[in-house]
Amino acid sequence: MIYEGLHTDTAWSMIIGNDEDKTEEKKRFLQTGADTLWKAIAVAKPGNRIGNISEVIQREIEAAGYNVIKDLTGHGVGRVLHEEPMIPEYLSGDLARTLLLSSGMTLAIEVIYAAGKGSIEYVGDDGWALASKDRSLTATFEHTIAISESEITVLTKSDI
Repeated sequence: MIYEGLHTDTAWSMIIGNDEDKTEEKKRFLQTGADTLWKAIAVAKPGNRIGNISEVIQREIEAAGYNVIKDLTGHGVGRVLHEEPMIPEYLSGDLARTLLLSSGMTLAIEVIYAAGKGSIEYVGDDGWALASKDRSLTATFEHTIAISESEITVLTKSDI
């Protein structure tokens, strides 16, 4: 959504289909992503680092037996949809060398993961549609947040 020239970004995965498509395995898979997003948002506060967000995402997803999609990231948002800083789905290197979070930042925190290996490929010709290379189950959960000194405000909402 763009409001008065400012972007937000959000995504919420869900099972589409009849009751037989809504297996306990799929429900657990999706609940893991939703829970992980809220845990990642909780550490997005001044004084913490981008690496704290990445670390939470990787830890929670891998602890559940899934894999993060390393080719995609969360990101800053503002006058442009995808801005710096990029927020990887995993921690690579020294956490202390990742960007310090500060009041005034607006971030799209994304949890993007797969039940399989986590490698992806573009499918179709729209330049957006992606699938896991092994065609395993994938999901994305994302909210845009604003960071202030006193609170984290979720700017997007899901009633699901």
